[in-house]
Amino acid sequence: MFIADHGMEVEQQVVDLTAGEQYQPAFAAINPNNAVPVLEDGGFRLTECSAILKYLADVVDSSTYPKPLQARAQVNSAMEWINTGFYRAFGYNLCYPQVLPHGKWPDPTAQSLALSAGRAGSRKLLGVMNDHMLGQAIPGCVGTV
Repeated sequence: MFIADHGMEVEQQVVDLTAGEQYQPAFAAINPNNAVPVLEDGGFRLTECSAILKYLADVVDSSTYPKPLQARAQVNSAMEWINTGFYRAFGYNLCYPQVLPHGKWPDPTAQSLALSAGRAGSRKLLGVMNDHMLGQAIPGCVGTV
């Protein structure tokens, strides 16, 4: 979305996650963590979404990743909260086990417990996002730009 919003010209390579393409040797050679996205800029490679977004924002000098230290720190904080808190509950415990065949727990009881934990954790963290982040002045993130 960042690339589209900023009109950036990039070559995209689709990785079929539902078929487990990220686990194949060709992709594992690019990212041994078997995760997307990956950014290659010449001989430079980044394999983490947050780092990729920050890099791209600096490439195009985007106001969504502000230069002032404290404003940038607020954006970094929001991005880390999503990556280390929200996404664990929402992505790994709620979405992936339902959408990706390799994300399902082999034991039905474990699957049910993971989904219950994902629902509860997502509800709690969506409340935090709603009550404490949305509409706040976090430059470039969910507030003013």
